[in-house]
Amino acid sequence: MASPIPIFKTLISVENFRALINDHFQKQISDGQQYDRRDIQRFNHIDEYTLMFIQHGQFGTTFDKNRAFHIFDAAMTWRKTNNVYDVSTDEFPADYFDRNAIYFKNRDMHNHPLRNYELLVLSD
Repeated sequence: MASPIPIFKTLISVENFRALINDHFQKQISDGQQYDRRDIQRFNHIDEYTLMFIQHGQFGTTFDKNRAFHIFDAAMTWRKTNNVYDVSTDEFPADYFDRNAIYFKNRDMHNHPLRNYELLVLSD
């Protein structure tokens, strides 16, 4: 029989962390220029997504709020800058799929397919 999945014990609750983030980044969230509203909605409604940011700030018996804030800001800014929600398979040449450079493999916890990219660097 398989061993049970370990449960991550946090030093701060999801609700408290959300309140800290929403208060600290109130301007960036409200103006909608730096963060995508869909990411903020996901952060505020999906506990597992919020836990990822808590885990980045927690080390043993301490919680580094500033590190968690930095990781949150960097992730949200990168996702907005790179239009993560707007990436479509139509943007890639069809032969990428034929050559298996882009393919779907496995599924996330909500059974959505995960897209994988194989990147090769060709030297001169």
